[in-house]
Amino acid sequence: MSNPLFSIIVPVYNAQQYIRTCIDSLVNQTIPDLEIILVNDGSRDASGLICDEYAARDVRIKVHHKNNGGVSSARNIGLNISKGDWICFADSDDSVDPYWLEEYARALNNTDIIFQGAVLVDNGIGEKITLREYFVQGDAREKVLSYLEDVPGSLLNSTWSKCYKSSIIRENSIQFMEKCSLNEDLIFTLQFLIVSSSLKVIKHAGYNYRRDNSTLTRMKHEPTKLLHWKTSIFKPLTILCAGNKNSPLYRSVATKEFSYISYYMICNVRDMEKNIKENYYGFLRSLKEFVNKKSLPANRFIFLFSFLPLSFFDVLLIKYSSAYLWLKSFTGRNYPQSPLQQPYLQGVKKGSLN
Repeated sequence: MSNPLFSIIVPVYNAQQYIRTCIDSLVNQTIPDLEIILVNDGSRDASGLICDEYAARDVRIKVHHKNNGGVSSARNIGLNISKGDWICFADSDDSVDPYWLEEYARALNNTDIIFQGAVLVDNGIGEKITLREYFVQGDAREKVLSYLEDVPGSLLNSTWSKCYKSSIIRENSIQFMEKCSLNEDLIFTLQFLIVSSSLKVIKHAGYNYRRDNSTLTRMKHEPTKLLHWKTSIFKPLTILCAGNKNSPLYRSVATKEFSYISYYMICNVRDMEKNIKENYYGFLRSLKEFVNKKSLPANRFIFLFSFLPLSFFDVLLIKYSSAYLWLKSFTGRNYPQSPLQQPYLQGVKKGSLN
């Protein structure tokens, strides 16, 4: 039996409320030449039973049950058992339209990775992100990647917005960073881009991303782990940008990471040990030169004062943290999402290419 054209890898964890909708949308693709790999990552609800139920009805569905180890370990298992010529990923609480794979199939020739848009769903209301069409190779990719990194949804930082050539993944032993629960998609994609040479962008937006209920990413992160994950972005990014840290792609990523780390510090500065804070301040200073100040939100003050020694910087953060947390408690649960977090989570205004 020949290998399927597409392998779709779905990590599943406590997703019984959504998993049927997800699987139904996958089995109803207009392209039947596919395998669906459901990796049950130690779910404590009925998700595993639902996966087995579907596998009993459709030979294209494979189910792997494992102890809970996180989304990265689940995706790595999916990669290891996949047989398809092309790899796609879906989250268990999301869905796709019937033409999701068909539109990828139209664009497979002469490329290594394909991007498409998505519908970003918040509380049942969807925002459709349609991308411009491109085919680029080599150094020309960087400008397009900068555009993709800037569109709403930050589509560079998600596996579900792409279709990857599986031979490149296998030949280069590309895996997700296990025990990592933030930016693992971005790190994986950057590693892929380093060893690939061409990409396409298509207009179709067939993926429905439930942004208001992201079960895979909603968790609190330990300071040491988070800093390790954040710094892990910049090694492959630097290689991809050929060492040019003033490139649009590097500066865009650096700006968003500066914003995220600033927000994280404001919320957690009181609970962090001195040596950990020193490492964070050092990381912020390493990014400062390449940050686009015009794209920074309310944490511009951190950029302006990041040259100060630890003691002064710490006082500024504590003062700002006190004011921020006081306002948050004063206004109650409906306090709007901090502007420091918005660019990282949602992307900034739509990018443009001349």
